[in-house]
Amino acid sequence: QPLWPGQYHHLLVYRTLADLCLMHGMESQANTYENRSEVLMKQMKDKYLSRTDRPYIRGSFDRGLHSYRERWGTPLKS
Repeated sequence: QPLWPGQYHHLLVYRTLADLCLMHGMESQANTYENRSEVLMKQMKDKYLSRTDRPYIRGSFDRGLHSYRERWGTPLKS
């Protein structure tokens, strides 16, 4: 079983079917399965690889004592 999410397991099936169709000379069927796999691959990339890095600034444990930002403490989302 692949390690990626369950809704994308068909991607493996489509790629395998495309390879099998090419091995048996069925180019039109291979193209159909390849196109289906590309759609799923794009959906998976858009969902999991389109995130941007979120900057975090660490603040001090006691905010009342220091008015500047320190290198230790609880991470804060900026």
